[in-house]
Amino acid sequence: MQKNEKSSRQRRFGLFGRILSSYFILILVILLFNVVFYSQAYRRVDAYLLESQRLVLSQAADTLDRLFAEAVNTGRQILASSQVASLMYCRENDLNVYKKLGIMHLQEELIRRIAYNGSIESIAVLFTHSGVSASNTGILRGENGIQELSVRFGLSDDQLKNAYAAHQTLLSEQPGGQGRLTALVYDSVIRSNPDAVCLLSINAQAVAGVLENASDEWATVWLLDASGRVISPASGPAITEEILIRLTGEDEFSMPLNGKDCQFLSAGLSASPWKVAAGIDLAYFNQPLHRLQYTYLLTTLVALSLGVLLAVIFTHQRAKRIRRITRRFIEKTGGAKDDLAALEEGMQRLLDENGSYRDNISRHMREIRENWLIRVMHGKIRSAEVFRQGCCDYQTGFESDMFAVLCLDVIGYTDVSEVSGDTGEDVFDLINYCLDSFAVEFLSRHYNSQSCMYNNSFYYLLNLKEDKPTSSSDAAAEKAALQEACEALITYVEGRIGVQLRCYFSDPVTGPEGIAQAYTEVRDGIQLMETYNIAVRVADRASLMKVQAEEAETKAEGESAHPISRQTEQVCAYIAQNYQDPMMTVSQLSDLFHLSQSYLLRIFKRDLGMGVLEYISQMRIQKAKRLLKETKDTVGAIAEQVGYTNSLALIRAFRKQENLTPTEYRRLF
Repeated sequence: MQKNEKSSRQRRFGLFGRILSSYFILILVILLFNVVFYSQAYRRVDAYLLESQRLVLSQAADTLDRLFAEAVNTGRQILASSQVASLMYCRENDLNVYKKLGIMHLQEELIRRIAYNGSIESIAVLFTHSGVSASNTGILRGENGIQELSVRFGLSDDQLKNAYAAHQTLLSEQPGGQGRLTALVYDSVIRSNPDAVCLLSINAQAVAGVLENASDEWATVWLLDASGRVISPASGPAITEEILIRLTGEDEFSMPLNGKDCQFLSAGLSASPWKVAAGIDLAYFNQPLHRLQYTYLLTTLVALSLGVLLAVIFTHQRAKRIRRITRRFIEKTGGAKDDLAALEEGMQRLLDENGSYRDNISRHMREIRENWLIRVMHGKIRSAEVFRQGCCDYQTGFESDMFAVLCLDVIGYTDVSEVSGDTGEDVFDLINYCLDSFAVEFLSRHYNSQSCMYNNSFYYLLNLKEDKPTSSSDAAAEKAALQEACEALITYVEGRIGVQLRCYFSDPVTGPEGIAQAYTEVRDGIQLMETYNIAVRVADRASLMKVQAEEAETKAEGESAHPISRQTEQVCAYIAQNYQDPMMTVSQLSDLFHLSQSYLLRIFKRDLGMGVLEYISQMRIQKAKRLLKETKDTVGAIAEQVGYTNSLALIRAFRKQENLTPTEYRRLF
C-alpha cells in the first residue's frame, strides 16, 4: 500500500515538474523575444535619430548659406551703386561740398540697408584712396577712422591686407571677441589693392538663432571655421581639442563627451570653408526605451503569474475530475504508465470514438437525404409544402422553384489495374464515391445540387438560379447552359478517374411533380441510349426525339403477337456461342449479319423487349452466376471467362441487374 502511494506521489510530482518546466521555458522564450525585440528597437531609434539630425544639420547649413549670401549680395549692391562710384577715386584733398554731400547720402543708404536686413548689424564703406569711411554710425577720416573701423569690425590692418591678397569673403573675429562675423566685399576681386571695400558685420544673434533652432535637448549644433575654432555659439558644452581636430577631417564618428556616448556629424557650407557640426547624445532616447522594456517585462511576468493563479483557482474542481478520470485509465492499464501518458491515451481513445460517432452521423444523414431525394424523384412527395419543408430539414440550399435532373451513367473503365475478390468490390465502391464527389464539387460551382445513386446510375437534382423563363429565348439559353455544364462535367470527371461516362439531362421543371416527370424522362433517356447504342456523350429530349419515335413504333409492333424473326434467332445463337469475346459490339454483329445497326437494334427491341448490349450483358451475368456457385474462381477470373475486360465491369453489370455484388451473391449460395 505504501509503495503504491509513493508511486502515485512520484507520478504527480513528475506531472507537476513537467508543467513547471514548461512554464519556465515559456518565460525564457518571452525574455529572449524581449531582448531581441528591444535590441532591434535600439538600433532603429539610433538610425532614425542620426537620419533626422542629418536633415536638421543640412537645413541649418542651407540657412546660414542664405544668411551669408544675403550679406555679401548687399555689399555688392552698395559697391555697385552710383553714389559709391562717384566717390571711389576721390582723393582726400578733393573732398568738396558735393562729395561730402554724397558721403552723407551714402550713410543714409547704409542705414536703410540695415533697417531692411535684420541679419546685418553694421555696414561701412572704406574708400582706400581718400581714407574716408562712410558707415551707418557716421563718417570717419584718416588714421583715427581706420582704427575705429578695426575696433568695430574686429579686424586689424594686417588682416585686411591678408584678406585682400587671399580674396576672402568671410572672416571670424579672433578669440576673445564677442562672436561677431565680418563679410568683406571688394570693388574688384582680382586686384590686390581695391579702390573701395564694404565691411558688413553679421548679426551674431541671427547666427546663434539658426544654431539654436537646430539644437535640441539631445543635440548641440556649432559653427566652426576652417581652422576648427568654434565661432558660435559662445556658450554651451565645451568641445575637446581632439573632437575639433576630428571634425575638420571627418563627417561622422562616435566619441565620448562629458562622460556620455555621443555621435558627431558635420556638414560644410557652400559660401565658405566653414562647417556646421552637431553632437548627439545617444543615451537620451535609450534610457526611456530601457524603462519601457523593464515595464513591459514586469507587466508580462505579472500577467503570466495572474494567469497561472486564475487557472489554478478556476480549474481546481475540474482538475479533480481529470485526476479521477486519469486514475481510472491507470487502473485499466494496470498502473504501468504515469498520469500524463495515461491521460493522453485515454483522451485520444475518447477523441477517436467521438470522431467515429460523427462520421456515422454524417453518413446516416447523407443516406437519409439520398432516400428523400429518391422518394421525390419517384413521385412519392407531391405536395409543394412538404417538399419545401424537406428542403429546409435536409439543408439542401435550394433557392428558386426551377429544377433540372441529370443522370451520369458509367459505360466503361479505362486505366484501371486488375483487381479481384473483395478488393475489386472495394475499388468499385471507391470509384463510385470519387466519381460522385468530383461531380458534386464541379456542379456546386454553378448550381445548388443534391445527388443520389439509384440502379447503378448517379442522379443529380439541380436548382437553377433563375425563376421560370419568361420567353422562349430565355428557355433556350437555360438549356444551352445546361448542355455546356454537362459536357464540362463529363470532361472534368473523366480527367480525374479512369471511367467513360454519358449524360442525359431534362428540361427545366417546377415543383415536386415536375421533378418526378423529369426523373422519368432522364431514366428512359439513359435506357434508350443504352438500348440503341447511341454514341453521344450528352443527350436531352430534343436530341433523342427521332429515337423516341422509333421506340414508340417498335413498342407498338411488339404488342402485336408475331413470332421472333429468323434474324433475331441467328444473332442470339451467335451471341450464345461467342459471349466470351470482350470485343463483341453492335457494329460487329451488324456487319457479320449484313444488317444496319439501327435495324438490328429495332428488331431486337421488338422481338425480345431489350437492346443487343443488354441481351449480351444478361447472358454474361447468367454464366457468371453459374460460375460463382459452382467454382471458387476469383471475380477477376470469372470476368475474363464471361467476356468482361476487368472485374469492375462485371461488378457494375452484376450490381445493376441483380442489385448484389458478385461476392454477396456467392455468399448467399
